[in-house]
Amino acid sequence: MEEKSAMPGLYREIGEVFAKLDTWSYYIITGFEEAQKYIGRKADKNRKIYNGMMKTYFYQYQGPKPPKKGMGTGEGKGLENK
Repeated sequence: MEEKSAMPGLYREIGEVFAKLDTWSYYIITGFEEAQKYIGRKADKNRKIYNGMMKTYFYQYQGPKPPKKGMGTGEGKGLENK
């Protein structure tokens, strides 16, 4: 387990790496309550969970949803030529 003083740098680095991967979704489970602040982005979902008596945080960062198949072409929508 890292020293608490090293945690801000670790989460800042995580934030920098994932900022470049803007189409990815990622999930982090941590006991460091300020992780979200140092990642530099508010989590899309944040859940507090307990590992025994240890409070942990489950941060969920969602990437963009993929486009629907056939979007804009009328495929799969029952819009056949009449």
